[in-house]
Amino acid sequence: MNKKISLKEKEHNDAQFDFYYLTSPVLIEKKIKILNYIDYLPMGHSKIFLNISDFTNIQNKITILNNQYEKKIKKN
Repeated sequence: MNKKISLKEKEHNDAQFDFYYLTSPVLIEKKIKILNYIDYLPMGHSKIFLNISDFTNIQNKITILNNQYEKKIKKN
């Protein structure tokens, strides 16, 4: 049980660190300058998922399309 708790605490701490880092525009701007990204473009709103169900729906559609494509290739 302690091992599971430790793992969850580590995951929580990692998620918190990611959140704090990613929500700081200053850090992101500094990183972009350090890496010298001239062609940096912000992510479009269409690539941001507001909840897990939106992400899952898109993933399911992609999987269906991939399966259809694979079946089509196998027929040929």
